[in-house]
Amino acid sequence: MSETSSAGSHRSDERQLKVFLGLPAETRRLLLRDTVRCTFPPHQEISHDDADVPVVGVILAGLTRAYLRGPDGREQTVRYLRSGDLIGAPVLFGGPASICVECLSAVAVARLTPVAVQQLMRHDPLLATTLARELLREHLATVEQLHMATFFPVRQRVARHLIMRAQAEGSVLDLTQKDLARTVGSVREVVGRTMQDLERTGAVSRRADGRLEIDLAALEVAAAGRRQ
Repeated sequence: MSETSSAGSHRSDERQLKVFLGLPAETRRLLLRDTVRCTFPPHQEISHDDADVPVVGVILAGLTRAYLRGPDGREQTVRYLRSGDLIGAPVLFGGPASICVECLSAVAVARLTPVAVQQLMRHDPLLATTLARELLREHLATVEQLHMATFFPVRQRVARHLIMRAQAEGSVLDLTQKDLARTVGSVREVVGRTMQDLERTGAVSRRADGRLEIDLAALEVAAAGRRQ
């Protein structure tokens, strides 16, 4: 992780903090006053820093995935987060940073100072409501994905995650079966058979360069549990 902090970068970053656009200009200024711009390389976790301090902030650039990790090492992706999305919201309300965040590309984050934000929340109900709304979004996404993982077959889970990833990155993905298995909390062999099935229906195809090309309409059919 590298950190930079300057007035110029703060002015540029403020335009990207979409989650705070509805707040008064003075509130946004105070939020950014102690903000540090951090950059992370691909594949690095950013839930905590080197001192094991939770990272709270807004993604300025890049793509990440928020996920849960079980005691057996399996993972379940909850959301894909990109520019404008908030990470570490539970910390602002006194909770643990239970959701892990992994960089899927190079990522820039406007890192907030939790104590300063909490002080602002006490005097600005609109800020507190805005942050609570983001926390609710995270909670609902977690519940939805746990519901999928518990009650839906792997085929539907794979289709849903491919849709989520495509919505964040586009219809051509640099994604291996191993990556996908880790994402949906399954194993490579099962995901491999599922991908073969989706290829037969035309929902996905492997390009010559190894990247995965997807058909969103066909994947929506698979995600709904229907077959073409």
